[in-house]
Amino acid sequence: MHAAAPSFEATDWGMIAHYYGMLEELKPTPVVELNAAIACAHVEGPAAGLARLDALAGARRLAHYALYHAARGDFLEKLGRLDKAHEAFAAALECPLNAAERAYLERKLAG
Repeated sequence: MHAAAPSFEATDWGMIAHYYGMLEELKPTPVVELNAAIACAHVEGPAAGLARLDALAGARRLAHYALYHAARGDFLEKLGRLDKAHEAFAAALECPLNAAERAYLERKLAG
């Protein structure tokens, strides 16, 4: 779906959410559920995505997974909860990252 879209904004997030729903039924891992929450946020809004991420808070596999914390930070930022967004971005920086991911998160914290 991403490759078929002419732009990020034109991505068919409804279909992506649908496909992740199917994948959740077949293989409901924390990472699949994380990606489903991100797709959900693009369809239903950041509050819906955040609710799904918060339901995953106890998943050990995500405790040190930067994308989980970064997604939470993004949703919190969009909801205007900037202090909590800052905490989530800082938590993401505590996780293993490549240089580009680290630079992105550092810019988010500085902004």
